[in-house]
Amino acid sequence: PNLIQAPKKTGMAVVGELSGFDPCHSSVTIRLPNDNKKTPIFISVHGGGGKKDALAITDQFYNMKFATLIFDAFKMNGFDRNPVIGNASRQKMLFRIAAQAYKWVAKQPVFDADHIFIYGVSNGASVALNLASITNARGVVAEAPTPVGIGYPNTIATPTLIIFGKNDDFAAPLGKKRWQISGPC
Repeated sequence: PNLIQAPKKTGMAVVGELSGFDPCHSSVTIRLPNDNKKTPIFISVHGGGGKKDALAITDQFYNMKFATLIFDAFKMNGFDRNPVIGNASRQKMLFRIAAQAYKWVAKQPVFDADHIFIYGVSNGASVALNLASITNARGVVAEAPTPVGIGYPNTIATPTLIIFGKNDDFAAPLGKKRWQISGPC
């Protein structure tokens, strides 16, 4: 896809046209098991730290014989490193690319369109939950979703697993665990 205007950071928001999913972008990694048949696939959506946030689990999905697709939304949008922006801007960027990646995967004959799974971590987990409400994904795994940003959907028909580490206190207020944080609603 062509960028009309590269997004730019202004304060805590990103303004300008966001990139769409480009399967040929250098940040995209697609791996297929060696069995040469239609295969289930996990689409991994990273968090605020970029693609490296989701690499280890994506490798595990591949080791379990899933095809995998992972991308770096920041790099696709022209940022050399992870931008310091608010969660809503970050999640909008991730959502746009992940939703388009899902549509692209569903049309590819090498993947089993009835077995597309979505994994997300942190901001990517919040995006994965939103994708669960608008796609026909077979299942969603949301690891430590962030309660601040674009919000969560009211209904989800997709089987969804939300996981938190018992001692996860990343970005939590002092003395709280991440799973104890809730949004204003």
